[in-house]
Amino acid sequence: MSNIQAKRDDNWQPVIMGETDDANRETRPLIVDPTTERLKVESSITSGSAVEIQETAPTDSTKNNESYSITEVTVGTVTTKTIVETISGVTYTKTIATDSSDNSITISVWS
Repeated sequence: MSNIQAKRDDNWQPVIMGETDDANRETRPLIVDPTTERLKVESSITSGSAVEIQETAPTDSTKNNESYSITEVTVGTVTTKTIVETISGVTYTKTIATDSSDNSITISVWS
């Protein structure tokens, strides 16, 4: 199959695409669940074990997420992204750290 051209949104910006992980390296659109607005993924694990974690982002009783900020800092081989969410004056933080030396990813819970 030939490469699929990226569509453009109403502001004429190209949408994000993915690339196949075979020798063809063809582009494909990413699929999003219309209800949850989460990226749909499919995976199979042939060896080892996996842990699935489902977590709900903190919200107040009105479900109003007032503000977010995301920062990124790289020290050596570790890149840490910090997500800060503020709801009704209460701040919640989550960190995602990626270590390029061993391809490990560490994700904190909201604190």
